[in-house]
Amino acid sequence: MENITSKTELGHECSQRALQLNTIKIIENAQLCLQDGDLISARLSLRKIAAYSSSPTDVLLKFARDAQSAGRFEIAIFIFSEMIVLDLAKLAAFRQRGRVFLMQKLYKRAISDFNSALDIEPNNFEVLTSRGIANCNQQKFNNAIEDFNHAIRVKPNSAHAYYNRALAYYKSDRTEHAIADFSHAIDIDPKHYRALNNRAMAYRDLHKFDKAITDLARSVTVKPDFADGFWNKALTHLMIGDYKNAWLLYEYRWASAHFPSPRRNFAKPLWLGQHSLKGKNILLHSEQGLGDTIQFCRYIKKFENIKCNVFLEVEKPLLRIMQSLLPKERLFEKGSTLPCFDFHCPLMSLPLAFSTTIETVPFPSAYLKANPERVIVWKQKLGKKTRPRIGLAWQGNKAHPKDKTRSLSIKEIFTDLSSDFEWYSLQRDLTLDEERLITNSKTIIHFGKEIGDFAETAAFCSVLDAVICVDTAIGHLAGALGLPVHLLLPHTPDARWQAQGDRTPWYANTKLHRQGPEKCWRGTFQSALLHVR
Repeated sequence: MENITSKTELGHECSQRALQLNTIKIIENAQLCLQDGDLISARLSLRKIAAYSSSPTDVLLKFARDAQSAGRFEIAIFIFSEMIVLDLAKLAAFRQRGRVFLMQKLYKRAISDFNSALDIEPNNFEVLTSRGIANCNQQKFNNAIEDFNHAIRVKPNSAHAYYNRALAYYKSDRTEHAIADFSHAIDIDPKHYRALNNRAMAYRDLHKFDKAITDLARSVTVKPDFADGFWNKALTHLMIGDYKNAWLLYEYRWASAHFPSPRRNFAKPLWLGQHSLKGKNILLHSEQGLGDTIQFCRYIKKFENIKCNVFLEVEKPLLRIMQSLLPKERLFEKGSTLPCFDFHCPLMSLPLAFSTTIETVPFPSAYLKANPERVIVWKQKLGKKTRPRIGLAWQGNKAHPKDKTRSLSIKEIFTDLSSDFEWYSLQRDLTLDEERLITNSKTIIHFGKEIGDFAETAAFCSVLDAVICVDTAIGHLAGALGLPVHLLLPHTPDARWQAQGDRTPWYANTKLHRQGPEKCWRGTFQSALLHVR
């Protein structure tokens, strides 16, 4: 027997459809108003939805999440804020708005919203972990760890909570605790490739390189397209002097979201040593920092016997010093119009192209030259020498992600600046505190912007007896000039300096002074002073 639908039921169904269609129109109108910045009209539209929709919470949450997914954070924040005012799903609204603030790196606002959400539901796992992440990003590591402790009590078998607590331990230099938590995360989820990768980094900091390489191999087995795993594996092989594996894996840097240099999408092919260059033009181009360019530009001299034309693209401060390697007309400032070429190669791919091993690093003695005329000018500027002259660079690029560990404060070593030497600052810029200290003490002579570009710095360094510096471009420049350099390295240095030893295959006259496990700069500097004497 057929079911017969009553007029009342049909009428109700039609009303629901009309309401649904009306809600869609109101949402569309609200979207347009928000895009136009008409907040008053947008607010009225949202309140119509709250008044007339049969499920306003679901409608508004979907509206806000769609905006969030599309990257329209200002719209999502506006909707979540209205939901809070209208008392609609306040827990979800606070949580989601906090997450949007977290994505925008507005950590204080995010934490405020997470606090409000936890006032409503103190044991909400998602909010606790989100607040922990926000605290960690603000370097409030103890607060972050407390949040993750609470989250773990709520969900004892959460790999996510252990992983994030491990990151907080790792960033606060509690490496053993970090390893324990990464291990917990991996025990719970053996396919947690990020935990494997980060445990490897912690092992590397403890100089347990075999364990680091094993973890990195596992991470890329779990996720074969995990570029960071391959790249970190390259750096670890580099650190132990295994150049054969290191340079091959180093090409994965371009696929990493954390690699600072953009990939150059030239129409011409990449040269990695497999094609003949005889009679061809090749463009070499810089990547990463200025020090990296100085270190790897040495390979330009390797092309002299290949009978090809070499062009070089570098940053403006390096143009003049590179004239000791190539004629001016073959040098191009980064971002300028480039010449026609047949092949290209980034500078840090040249060790792979030339199959470099520790024993075959080219031109370790010297490969750059200072302008003789400028050297004479600096000799006159400094006047008659009465004591050995030492150049000092204590601060690297402040924008470098590891600047905190590789730079030191001049205050840490100031009392050790012996009067047996003439001290010269190789820093171009000083903080106000550094300026006051140097001006008042007159222990160091500071020329500031007179140092100029790297060609001028090269001339200045050439009249000094030695350079003491942290791992910065100055160290590479002085090393490339063949000058005596004493390089101060953190306990876990950049991979190119390897993990041990006081010499480097890259610069014959550079001596390495490494921090011990206590990570004290003063002892490292005092070691350099002993060898300068």
